[in-house]
Amino acid sequence: MVRLIDADKMIKRIESWNTSDATDKALYNFTLNRIIEQPTVDAVPVIRCKDCKYRDEQSANCIRFRKDWYVQSNSFCSWAERKEEWHTQER
Repeated sequence: MVRLIDADKMIKRIESWNTSDATDKALYNFTLNRIIEQPTVDAVPVIRCKDCKYRDEQSANCIRFRKDWYVQSNSFCSWAERKEEWHTQER
C-alpha cells in the first residue's frame, strides 16, 4: 500500500539540521536529496461518504441518484460534495 507524505512539510521539518556544523549539514543535505529523489504520485483528496451532503444520515443511503443506494461511511465517489457544516468544524 502506498503511504503519502507531505514532502514540503518534511523538508521544513529538517531545516533545523542545516547548521554550520559539518556533520549536521551533511546529514541535512543527504536527507534533503533522498526526499527530493522520491517519486511522486498524482493524488487528489477525496470526500468520504460520511462527509458528503448526499448521504442520508438516518438510512446511510446516497440520495444523489437513488434513495436506496446504501453506502458505507468510509466509501467515496467522484460525485461527492462536502457538507456545508464541514467548513465550520475544526479538523
